[in-house]
Amino acid sequence: MATTTNYGWTTPNDTDLVKDGAAAIRTLGSSVDTTTKNLNPQTTTGALAYRSATSNVNTALPLGTANQILRVNSGATAPEWATVSSGSLTLIETLTLSSSSVTSSTLPTSYKNLYIEMIDYTISTGTFIYVRPNNDTGSNYTVWSTRYQSSGSNFGPSGNGSADKIPLIDNNDIGVENNQNYNITVATIYRYNNTDSYKLTSVLAHYMNNAGVRGSTNLLGTWRSNSAITTLTFFPGAGTFAGTIKIFGVN
Repeated sequence: MATTTNYGWTTPNDTDLVKDGAAAIRTLGSSVDTTTKNLNPQTTTGALAYRSATSNVNTALPLGTANQILRVNSGATAPEWATVSSGSLTLIETLTLSSSSVTSSTLPTSYKNLYIEMIDYTISTGTFIYVRPNNDTGSNYTVWSTRYQSSGSNFGPSGNGSADKIPLIDNNDIGVENNQNYNITVATIYRYNNTDSYKLTSVLAHYMNNAGVRGSTNLLGTWRSNSAITTLTFFPGAGTFAGTIKIFGVN
């Protein structure tokens, strides 16, 4: 019997008798029906069809849930629906500041940036608070800062040059002391898990001492390393600190 070029449907030969026409039409119709169904396996509204491993047979992908996006699965073998996570904050770890230093050693590699939040903290001695990625004590840092305080000496932009750490608070002149309800620091470490560029840290801090003198600091710090950041060590310049630090992953 003759067949069609693309799907191999059976059709009558030119020499077949007219009396065989009804059977030939039924055979052709059944083939068309089967192929059409294989190419359109969706049975619910909104479902999508994609090619399966079998020639001329598609697979149905059911409709996802609200606000999901279509992506390729982890094995790169088929499409799938996924919940959007871009731009969201995911809490990775909460650290208690109760000694001379504390280290986060559970940083995953699945985020683009790290967001650090330090609120209502105190320091036993008016000084700086610092952070070191991977506990790197070498002179692999560059820091630029702009400081301001409400009385006494006001400070403009200053370049701190190379250093062995990044300050999260630049308050050596007024001291944080016990006014914890006024002490707020937020910082972002960009591309922390990247292995082909330096890491940039942006810091904004506000603090007050027991005399009511307020200070604020804007900081940009660079860690000149191509290594991914796997740990962060926080410590005061002197004495001890108290409070909490929350570390979030950002996509």
